[in-house]
Amino acid sequence: MKKIIFIFTLVISSFILVSCKENAIPKVQEKYKVELTSAEVKERLNKIDKTDNTAHLALNLNATGKQEGKPVLMEAKVDAKINKNSDILGKMELNLDVEGVKAKGKTDIYLVNSEERIYLNADLKVDINMGPMNNSTTIKGKYYQDMDFGIGGITPDTTTNLDLSEVLLDEKFINFLSEYTGATYYLNGDDFRVKIDFNNALYLENKALIESLFGTLTVDMEQIAAIDFSLVMVIIDNKFEEIGVSVSANIVDGQNNMKLKLDANLKFGVKVEALPDFKDYKPFENGLFPF
Repeated sequence: MKKIIFIFTLVISSFILVSCKENAIPKVQEKYKVELTSAEVKERLNKIDKTDNTAHLALNLNATGKQEGKPVLMEAKVDAKINKNSDILGKMELNLDVEGVKAKGKTDIYLVNSEERIYLNADLKVDINMGPMNNSTTIKGKYYQDMDFGIGGITPDTTTNLDLSEVLLDEKFINFLSEYTGATYYLNGDDFRVKIDFNNALYLENKALIESLFGTLTVDMEQIAAIDFSLVMVIIDNKFEEIGVSVSANIVDGQNNMKLKLDANLKFGVKVEALPDFKDYKPFENGLFPF
């Protein structure tokens, strides 16, 4: 399955964030809970085939608090699908107010892999007030932007095909999961579910193991007053069927105090509609946005 990890990265780092009332992580039933040895965990995960190369991502983000004493608000909603050509079709709603930048509105967004181009059908109001940069604009209409744009000297590689199984079935990750005390397993016939929990206590309990895989965390866990992370993978007949994630965190550091809530759901092998006709879209006049 292609392009999935890129979608997660893009969603989190570039505000393509989704929502749906059905975002709850897949359920697990205690009656199907099984105890597996490290060797059995590795054996089961190594049997997993690659997923279908279509997917549907739904994610809902809400973050509120203060940064250096100033109010912060981040709300974002998107519904995104990935077709067999690794093209991305998404819808986004955004409400952002953070450190001199305000943005509110919605857009349809298409990342067309074969054309290396992003299309937006947008209705967004953007206000920027950061030192010498003071601008207010409405992005309304149909635009496109080639994917080889660079921001701050960095050009994102949006055309790289990334396979979810390359990450989740990586030997290091399987070894980690087989030893991690926050992982539980559920088996009902061909339905195999893996639940991964993470919180402050589990971090301390597994600190050496976590850092052996991810390295020393750049986030100081002492600044996170509370974190509650749960991920459930549904594997049916040795193929990924669904992955759900739920995260809540309270981050406190001096004048910074943020409450974060994120729910995400990824389903594989879904039907994806055809791309629209882009003949009415026009290029952005200046850079990424027509300011």
